[in-house]
Parts: sequence; C-alpha cells; structure tokens
Amino acid sequence: MGTTVERYDRLTIAKRALQERLHIEGTSNATLMVKVNRALNARLIRLADDGPTGVFQQRFQATFEPDYTTGTVAVNATDAHVFETATGTWDVTGRWDARYIEIKTSAGVYHRRRIQEVWTSGGTYYVSVLKPWPNNADTGMTYRVYEPGILLDPSITHISALMPWEEGTRYPDIPFLGSGFVEAAGWFDHQGRDAGSIPSVAYQGERWKLPDPLLAPTVALDGQTVWAGPEPAGAFTFLYTRIWGYEEEEELTSPFTAKTPRLESGPSAESGEAVPIYSTSSVVITVPEIDWMRGFNITGTTRKTRGGVGTRIYVARRTSVGGSHATIETPEVYHHLVDIAGDATTYTWNGSISPNYHIRHRTSHGRLLLRLDPRPNSRLEFRYRAKVRPAPLLHDNDSVELPPEVCDVLVDGLAADLAKFLGTTEQVVLFENDYRTGIERLVGNHDQPMRPVKRRRRQARGLRGGKLQERIPAKFTGT
Repeated sequence: MGTTVERYDRLTIAKRALQERLHIEGTSNATLMVKVNRALNARLIRLADDGPTGVFQQRFQATFEPDYTTGTVAVNATDAHVFETATGTWDVTGRWDARYIEIKTSAGVYHRRRIQEVWTSGGTYYVSVLKPWPNNADTGMTYRVYEPGILLDPSITHISALMPWEEGTRYPDIPFLGSGFVEAAGWFDHQGRDAGSIPSVAYQGERWKLPDPLLAPTVALDGQTVWAGPEPAGAFTFLYTRIWGYEEEEELTSPFTAKTPRLESGPSAESGEAVPIYSTSSVVITVPEIDWMRGFNITGTTRKTRGGVGTRIYVARRTSVGGSHATIETPEVYHHLVDIAGDATTYTWNGSISPNYHIRHRTSHGRLLLRLDPRPNSRLEFRYRAKVRPAPLLHDNDSVELPPEVCDVLVDGLAADLAKFLGTTEQVVLFENDYRTGIERLVGNHDQPMRPVKRRRRQARGLRGGKLQERIPAKFTGT
C-alpha cells in the first residue's frame, strides 16, 4: 500500500539521515545501525544543550525539609558506626537516608556524617554512618539532621526559574547567583543558624551520585519454584542499579507501589538470557551483596543489614509465551521489576508480579543540589522550571518528543555525525553548518516571548514642566 504516515521515531529519523542526506539506502547492517542509534541519542542530548530552552523545558516540584534537632544522641555502645536516641520522632521511611547529621561534642566541636539508614527498634531510633565515631562512650550530644539544599530531577541540564509554593500566597521567582559570588559574600549556612522563612537567593551546589555496579547479574532456572504467572513466561534479560533512600510520596511520578529513589546509580551490564517455562521453572537473579561490600553485613554489629543502599532490578522481555495475557509487547526495553535490600543477593521471579511499564530504565548521572540562602526553617514546597535532557530512544518505534521543525534539525546533526565515519570531511562541514543554521532559527523562533497583544496607549497625563508620562500598571511584587 502507498499510505504515508508522518513519523518521527528512531528508525525513521535514522533512515532520513542515511537516505536523504548520505544517500545510503540499506538499514539491514546490524553493526551500522547500532552506531547510528548511539549517534542519534548522543546528538539528541547535544541538541537539547544547543537548542531553544522553550522546547526542552518542563516544570517540576520539590520539597525542602527543615533541620531536625529534637533531643540528644549517643554513640551505640558496641558499634561506632551507629548513633541512637530514645527521644523525638525520626523518619524511618527512607527520606532521611543520604541526608546529613551534624553532631556537637561536649568540647564544642562539630562533626558531620552522611546518614546511611534510619530505623527504629524497641522504642529506640538508630542512624548508621559510613565513618565511625572516635569515642563509643560519647552520650548526650546535640545534633541536627539536615539537607544542604534541594535535589533537582536527574534529567535537568539548566534551571530557569524557582519559586516557593504555599497555599494562599504568591511569591516571585528566587534569583540565582553564581557560586563564586556566594562564596565571596560568605553566604553559607553555618551550623543551621542562617535560616529564614523564604530564601532570598539560590545557587548551584555539588552533584550527588552513587557508584555504578561493576558486575552483571547472573540468571538461572529454579525447577523447585515453578512459573505461576499471571505474567506470561518467555525470554528475559536483566540488569540492576543501586538505590539509596526514597522521595516523598507526593513527589512520585510513577503509579503502583514503586517509590522514586532519592539517588540511583547507573546500570550494571546485562545478564544472559533466561527462559522460564509455565509450571516448570522460575528465574533466579543473583546480584553482588552490596551491604557486605560496604561493611554493613558484619555479624555482631548493630549496623548489620543497615547500609541504606539497596538494589533495583530491571527486566527486558524478548518473547511472550503462554498464560492468559500472552498478547503483550516484547520491546526488549528494560522496565522496573523489584527493589531488594542491600543484604539480599538473589531474587526469584515466578511471574506473580509484572514489570512496571510506567518506569522504563533511564541511566542516572547523579542529581544536582541547589542550595538556598537563607535555608527555610519550616517545610517548604517549590515549583521550578528547567531545561531537560530528552529521554533516550531505545526502540525503533520510540518517537522523539519534539516538534517536527526541531526533528529536521536533529536529522542534519545526525547526518554530520554519521558522515564522520561514513562520508567525507566536506559532508561533515556541510551538515554541521545546516545544523547550526537550524539551531539559530529555532532559538530565534522558540525562545522569543509570545507575540504581544497590541495595547492602546492610555491617555497621558501632564506633569509640571510640560512633560508627559504614560500610566503603566504597577508590577506584581508578590505581596
């Protein structure tokens, strides 16, 4: 049939760059297409960096939690990696994991530790840390659990606007300052003393990132635990990441029971293929024991199994066989399967839970910390607008989430990259120039303000001295 469909998916864009720019018709060379797809996603990231902010921006929300200072802490008598208290109410949901605890000794010296995990047992709260305390006999120490700033979404490349969000109150954007200016002015939080209701300025902090796993998961079939479904059997591969802490429930962007990790590492290598069979076998996924590797699964210690860092397993379905729901997609794209604790080394999957198709794996390069001055002294929500990296195109039918005119510029950029290993220097220069011209056009069109509505000039009023002044409405000041 000669039907034409407007498409801007991965395969169509690759074909346009190959066929219309480089005059290469075939796309059956698997090695070539791996290079093309890799180049396409790399150019997509560059396009987001070069291109108009208006096309790549999104809105996000974040919450800042104030310092917590109720009561005092003591060092656990048998484990210098653990602090404990019987007073106050500590958050044990994972939201304090990866924050900081600052402790003041009886000599007036402040020490800071990164919180690994918070838990409670027998009416006592515990906090594990990576670096041990020098004196197990220390008790009655004042402390604060604090957050240095707000963590931005991992996909963000540039933040454009930040504003507090409170019911019944409207605030203007918080201005951004360079980190050097803040350092020169000495605008840093000092033991939690520089706090206020609404921040006056924001500035860039450090990037937080978990180390990436270095070993691929292994898979085996378990004949003692049969595949029961309802998820169809088939052929699968797996990978995993490390996760640390969880976000506040209101900030979750995925449905079902999966939580959004506070921090997530990059992915492991892929496992081999596993093919479980209905009523015959299930899949056992084995991963390295991160708690033991980090010193948090040592027998006889209070910190045993309390390292905070867990494992998130993703699965890619390659075929679908049997069951009552066998007619489903087999995209060979990784989706979230399950989170397991840091001391766990295996997970047996028998099909009783299904992959969460709302959470596709996306490699994390860490999260940028945005610091505030003054730091809020009460819980405060924020809305912010930022430029983001587009989601990678992982399947031939994945469409670019961009306007058609931006996709045309993407094709020119991809053609320039492909010409580096397929064409000539002249072609590289030609397509790169076309790409640059397209970027300038896009920035001019998309980053300009909306077309203004013509306004009839108001009657001017006379001032002393014969001067005239136009009556302009007062600017909104947020009050």
